[in-house]
Amino acid sequence: FRGNTIQAHVDAPINICGNAIAVLGNSEAAGECTQETHRDGTIVTDGAGQALAGNVVAVNHVLPIQITGNAIAAGGNAETETEASQVSTTGGDITTNGDKGAISGNVVAEQGATPVQITGNGVGAAGIAEANSVADTFASSKGNVVTSGKNSSISGNAVPIPLAPLVEVNGNSAAGAGNASTDSVQ
Repeated sequence: FRGNTIQAHVDAPINICGNAIAVLGNSEAAGECTQETHRDGTIVTDGAGQALAGNVVAVNHVLPIQITGNAIAAGGNAETETEASQVSTTGGDITTNGDKGAISGNVVAEQGATPVQITGNGVGAAGIAEANSVADTFASSKGNVVTSGKNSSISGNAVPIPLAPLVEVNGNSAAGAGNASTDSVQ
């Protein structure tokens, strides 16, 4: 049972910047909003010549949330002018070995980055909401999984799960007895 590794990290930072909310008044917000998140999931272990050794189960995920440049007006006027950027990366090499072992050197690893960006939206209810936004988001999941199972039983298997989907809710407008407009560039 030597060298087995279980690693779990989930990072979920929240960036709220440059939003304007007006209730029976006026509100303006401007901002340059930047969010960068990285999780290094490097793991090195060894299960060669052993039984139930050098196995890796890893979850390394970043889930940053960025809420910027949104205008909400209720009986007032709200206006935003923002630039938003978001960079999310995860990964790292995972290295193990199950040579001449039994149920050794196996890897199951999820390394993911799922940035959520909600920017440049306008909501007007008996008011005027105007959101102007330039937004950019990027995600990557990278790294190598290296293992071997030479002259062994049920060893040296790898199940890498790299994920890097983007979730963006940008440039939407909704109004009820009011006005809402957006000018959003992705």
